[in-house]
Amino acid sequence: KNDKEVKFKDNGDGTFTFTMPSGGVEVEPFFEKIKADEPVPEQKDMTMVLYIDQLTYLLNNTPVMNDMAPMIRSERTALPIRTVAENLGASVAWKEADRKVTITKADTVIEIFIGEPIAIVNGDPVELDMAAFIENDRTYMPLRFVAEHLGANVIWDGNAKTVTITLK
Repeated sequence: KNDKEVKFKDNGDGTFTFTMPSGGVEVEPFFEKIKADEPVPEQKDMTMVLYIDQLTYLLNNTPVMNDMAPMIRSERTALPIRTVAENLGASVAWKEADRKVTITKADTVIEIFIGEPIAIVNGDPVELDMAAFIENDRTYMPLRFVAEHLGANVIWDGNAKTVTITLK
């Protein structure tokens, strides 16, 4: 509240850390544990429209505010991938010691290492057209690579500078 920022970090080992600014901050956390034996909710159709350099995106035609905007880097669209991956039904984990992001959805496991040109998809090396990087304490990843490996269709509109991601 009061335009103060709380930094939240997934330590990648089942623990989380958050840092609060001094004075005048109120935090109301909510955590929900999902039991391993509960069925995974069926994935519904989803459409996301992301706008380059804009924080707002559309999720099933509803405006949503993201904390970081997609950007163009090395002629590729990159953004912190958690928002897209989770909307596609995947989970995202960060392992600081290895500088690795692991994205998991059903039988698909994608491992991407910061600065490396190769990802590991279900145990097999796959060449990336851009390496993941860290900027402003956020890990940016190649959007198309991740979304397509999670079963989505990706359309780039260069004139409008938008990326449309659909999952049927």
